[in-house]
Amino acid sequence: MKVGFIGGGKMGEAIMSDLISSGMVEKSELYVAEPDSKRREQFLESYGVNVFEKGLDLMSSVDVVFLAIKPQIMDSVLKEISEFVQMDQIFVSIAAGKSLANIEEWLPSSKIVRVMPNLAASVSESMNVFCASSAFTATDKALVESLLKCFGKVLELPEDQFDAVTALSGSGPAFMAYFLKLMIDGAVALGLGEADAALLAKQTMLGTAKVLMTSNIEIPDFIESVCSKGGTTEAGMEIMRSESLAKPIARVLQTAAARSAELRS
Repeated sequence: MKVGFIGGGKMGEAIMSDLISSGMVEKSELYVAEPDSKRREQFLESYGVNVFEKGLDLMSSVDVVFLAIKPQIMDSVLKEISEFVQMDQIFVSIAAGKSLANIEEWLPSSKIVRVMPNLAASVSESMNVFCASSAFTATDKALVESLLKCFGKVLELPEDQFDAVTALSGSGPAFMAYFLKLMIDGAVALGLGEADAALLAKQTMLGTAKVLMTSNIEIPDFIESVCSKGGTTEAGMEIMRSESLAKPIARVLQTAAARSAELRS
């Protein structure tokens, strides 16, 4: 299987690196099209993959094409490569806001899958939500899932839920990191050194996520298990509940989802 990337940005590089480290795709079977000459040199020196300047240059060589480009230039890139599409090629778009219908305008009858990953792909822990075009077969879907699993978890959802997905798991890393920073700042105000507070907060977030991912415990039950009667956690939770963090957090997600919808128009 030969895999190409049109776009050599951070996300494309993270995905490509994970495909290599997982053993899913050999370096000699990876192709990257990137207009920036310095980035092409980096890909060649760091990974030893095949590099090109334009997307159309790799079209005849690959079975799967990752469209790892910004939504603003998607139409121009699709127009450029549309005449070079090969039979049974699979197109994997990670461009936020670009629907399957948008891509099918340029690549009619092609096998297209839209994926919303996140930056945790850089450590093989991305949350990858996908939806596929009607041309996809069960075999195609299984292939795409095997590729996506190389850099994180995989979930198939209807495309009409992608604005919510974008807000939660696409933008979520920034929102969670912001909350983490507030926790660190609060601990520093209590007298901890910033480096110590950062380590404590990051490991606590990581450990909590791991417990919730690997056990069957429900989140409300987990919270109650940490809250000893009359203890420190219960005292802190009373503030969180009384000052109602729920509404501003809901507004954050609603605003991000609304912006995702705007990008489609």
